[in-house]
Amino acid sequence: MAAHELESVTILSFDARLTGATAGSPSSVNHLPAVHCWASQQCHPTCQLGIEGPIGCLTFQLLSYLTCKQRPAVHKKIRYLLLQIRNADDPMRQHEIDCFAGSLRCELDQIEAFDLLAGTPDNGQLDAVDAVLLGGSGDYSVASEGAWLDRTLDGLRRLLDRSQPVFASCWGFQALARAAGGRVVHDRELAEIGNLELQLTSAGVEDPVFGHLSRTFEVLAGHEDHVVDLPQDAVLLASSAAVAHQAYRFEGRPIYCTQFHPELSRDDLLRRLRAYPRYVEEVARMPFEEFVRNCRETPEANSILARFIETVLS
Repeated sequence: MAAHELESVTILSFDARLTGATAGSPSSVNHLPAVHCWASQQCHPTCQLGIEGPIGCLTFQLLSYLTCKQRPAVHKKIRYLLLQIRNADDPMRQHEIDCFAGSLRCELDQIEAFDLLAGTPDNGQLDAVDAVLLGGSGDYSVASEGAWLDRTLDGLRRLLDRSQPVFASCWGFQALARAAGGRVVHDRELAEIGNLELQLTSAGVEDPVFGHLSRTFEVLAGHEDHVVDLPQDAVLLASSAAVAHQAYRFEGRPIYCTQFHPELSRDDLLRRLRAYPRYVEEVARMPFEEFVRNCRETPEANSILARFIETVLS
């Protein structure tokens, strides 16, 4: 039995106790408007869950708001390729996979990791997945130079040419910008860590992925490199007071990039920073325990990845 079917039975018994209604009895719920269901990706004018009568309709309406619209269904069939730029002994390699799986509400085996330090994925590997993910990096800077970076940027340009669904955060945000002709610099003075307040641009307000967010919303971040010049075909979606380029998408392509980490919860960020303790002291300029007390959850930002998948794969 699917999760939404199980919960509909539970809600039905609650409705019956609350209203005393029975299937087939007169009810105004037959006139409730159609609603969109995340689980089925369809707009349902009446109850289509196999429950007869107006109670079924009421159950579906409640279900849509309590389950489908607020908690997207697990994407059990979607395949992801996570491009990582981390050393073999980096303790955050597996943690990054865990975080993306949690944010995307998918199983771990739906995400295949690929080591960009060893090469770049070929067309066959990209054809085998529905979406590509890029995350952060503990030791590698997009603002640097080297054979590994030249090879990686060439691979990312091929990825951009495919117009395949891609979501990139932090290091991936910077790497795709540079691959597409943008400019990235290292600037410790503008480094950001922990909770940040971002503002949507006018394009962000109208965007199908970012438009559901508040005009001002909080995110979790940690970076010293910055995209100072966006690619020509990038559409800016969000900014902070200190750093103008915090989120963008590529015009006409299902490719979204964020300087912040929508895949991380508060606990995820703190676990990651414990692996790099100097980072908090040097960037936040406060003891780690004080940073922990000030760190907050960012539920709006955490909704972005699921929204992205719903939008680009619907």
